[in-house]
Amino acid sequence: MIHEISALPKGWLAIIDKQARRLELVKKRIPNQRVALDSQEGMEILDAWQLKWSRRLCQLQQKGRVSLALSGGFDSRALFSCFVNPLLDLNGENLNIFSNTHPSTQEDLEISQAIAERYGFTLNRALPPVESCPISGQTFLDIFFLTKLGFHVQTHFNCQAMKSLNFAFYGGGGEGLRNYWSVNYHNTLHFIEKRSMGSILKRLNSAGASGRCLLCAAQEVSADYGVEDINDKRILDLWEYNVLAGNHFGKYYYQNFLHGSIILMPLFDTCLYRLSPYVQGNQDKNLLFALIYQRYTPKIMDVKLDKGKRIDPATMALASRINEKYPLKSVCTQPPELTIADHRIRI
Repeated sequence: MIHEISALPKGWLAIIDKQARRLELVKKRIPNQRVALDSQEGMEILDAWQLKWSRRLCQLQQKGRVSLALSGGFDSRALFSCFVNPLLDLNGENLNIFSNTHPSTQEDLEISQAIAERYGFTLNRALPPVESCPISGQTFLDIFFLTKLGFHVQTHFNCQAMKSLNFAFYGGGGEGLRNYWSVNYHNTLHFIEKRSMGSILKRLNSAGASGRCLLCAAQEVSADYGVEDINDKRILDLWEYNVLAGNHFGKYYYQNFLHGSIILMPLFDTCLYRLSPYVQGNQDKNLLFALIYQRYTPKIMDVKLDKGKRIDPATMALASRINEKYPLKSVCTQPPELTIADHRIRI
C-alpha cells in the first residue's frame, strides 16, 4: 500500500492502518478557533505538551543516544523545559546536551553553560563515539541535491551514516510561536524578496525560481485560511507551520534521516498552535514563551537571552499571574513502554 503513494502535497498527513489495509490522507492546518492561554483548558494543553515530550525523552533514552542542541536563544530554552524531568538524568549515559564551541558563538556557549550550572549537568560531555560507517562522495552529494535542490542556505555535508539509533532534539518551529516574522518583515512580499536571495546557487540565478516557489506557497496559505490580502500580516504568522516546516526543516529532517539520525522538534507540535498567543490587553506573542520559562524552568529565569533579546516586563508579569492562577500539577513520574512498531504508521 505504501508504494501506492507517489507524492504528497505540502501539509498533508498520510495515516496508514496496516491491519485494516486502509490509507487516509488528512490536510493538516492550524485550527481557526484557538484556545486562550489565560484559561484552564489552555494551560492544560500546555502542560500536556510538556508532559508528553518529557515522557518521550525517557522512552527514547532507553533506545538510543539522545542529544539537545542548546543555545542562548528563545527556542532551545523553551525546548529545554521538556528535559526538566525528575526521571531524566541530564548526565545520563545516553544523553548529550551540547552547545556550539566555535568562537563566533561564544555568547551562546556562555549562556548554555549558565543553564547547565543551574540544573547540574555537564555541557559538551565527551561521550563514546557513535558507531558509524562511511558513505561515498557520490552518495552524500546525491542526498544533498535530493533534499536541498539549491534552495537551502545550509550546505553542510555528512560523510557518515549512523549504525545505531540517534535522536536529536532541535528548537525548530519556535519562530512561528513568538514575535518574529511580523517583526522582521514588513509584509509577505518583503519576506519573499529577502528570503529568495538566500539561495546558494548564485551562478544559476535561482533567486527568481525560489521567489516564485515562495509566492505560490503564500497564495496557498492565503486560500487555505481565507485571508484575501496576501500582504496581510496573518500570512506571516501562519508561515512557519504551513510553509517553513516542510520546506526548510523538512529538508533538514530528511537529510539527517538518510544519514541515520532522527530529528525531533517539539515546538512544531500541533497542540501548541491550538493556543492563542494573545490575551486581552496584551498583544505580545512572546507570552507563550514567558509562560514556558516561568512554569517549567524557573531556575534559569535570571539567565539572559542572546543578542540583547528580552521579553517585555509587562508580558513576564502577565505570565506570572496566569501561572499563579493555574498552578502546575502534572509531572512525569512513570514513563510508559516505548513501542517502535505500531499498526498506525504516520508519515
